[in-house]
Amino acid sequence: MTDGMVQLMQRSGWLRTELQDSGLRQLLIEIATASNICGPNKQTHQEQALQKAKLDYPHFKRFIDKLLVLTTVLERQREDTEIHLADWLSNETAKDAHPLILKPIAGRPKIRVDAKEKEEKDADETDDSGSDDDSDSGSDGSSSESSNSVHTR
Repeated sequence: MTDGMVQLMQRSGWLRTELQDSGLRQLLIEIATASNICGPNKQTHQEQALQKAKLDYPHFKRFIDKLLVLTTVLERQREDTEIHLADWLSNETAKDAHPLILKPIAGRPKIRVDAKEKEEKDADETDDSGSDDDSDSGSDGSSSESSNSVHTR
């Protein structure tokens, strides 16, 4: 978390109001105090606790989404931005008409992959998969492909 994100949370009246709920505070404590060691399924116990809480408590999932919008990790789509953020955050009854989207990171170059180029690349990788001559492996035998992949959740 950046200092800016912390400041946004500290100044938020909406968040102060939400945190008055002892049940919400208890969920957050359980998640924060869970082990951050990876389990057999490659997830930490914190990640598992967060996923379970989001499944078991739909209002908690909405709280997390709102918190991510407040801290500028996610953003509302253009149609939803007509509503002031404070009003949008405090709205409990209406469901959002549009899904939230991941906010682009400023300064990060955008990489555009044309669908045709992607198909050609996939076809080339399939053709080369049986050949050892054109391998992407480095001298240590590791593949450079894994360092270029992007993981999202």
